[in-house]
Amino acid sequence: MSRCECLAQRYVGHPIFRLRVAQFVLRSVLRVVTSSQSREDETAQAFARINRSHIAPVEHDAELLDEMDRLTKERPSRDTEDVVRWWTELPRIGFLEYAFGRLRDLGRESGFAVVVAPVPLLDDARVNQWRIVNEIIRHESLKFGFHVIDLSGPFEAAGLRRLRNHPADFIHPGPRGHAIIAQALDEYLNSAGLLVH
Repeated sequence: MSRCECLAQRYVGHPIFRLRVAQFVLRSVLRVVTSSQSREDETAQAFARINRSHIAPVEHDAELLDEMDRLTKERPSRDTEDVVRWWTELPRIGFLEYAFGRLRDLGRESGFAVVVAPVPLLDDARVNQWRIVNEIIRHESLKFGFHVIDLSGPFEAAGLRRLRNHPADFIHPGPRGHAIIAQALDEYLNSAGLLVH
């Protein structure tokens, strides 16, 4: 039973709940809350079910769980379509960790280094959320010995919205954003001695 349902049970004996209007409002609110929660749970459960053979166990990583909890508190809504929500679900982080494990193994077999450069969300309203997501990706990357480039500073300095490929697209950068990524990669690869001349 959800917290909302528990509160409703506590007050249901109050005389005001004898009114049909109050009963209707309570039932409507509970339906919305329960529906929203079950949609969110269904999404995570469906993802876990579909990808079960490609999800690493991450539930014992205390630092990761702390970051995920911070992100959950930072998110202003429970919008099930919100891409930031993905980073609050263990199955999706486990999927990333599984992929990083495969990438590490391929790098060892083929002799290449892995450089992770997370591209920030191009949305000024979600800068604080992205910083936590960036820390989650950084944490996972370092766990596998990957190099990490933080693009947050240069992207924020250039103006996140101005770097969009399309005004409504807050995920894909346009030419200016790609130029920033290329420059950051060039500088990092040179300074880390990863370029073979």
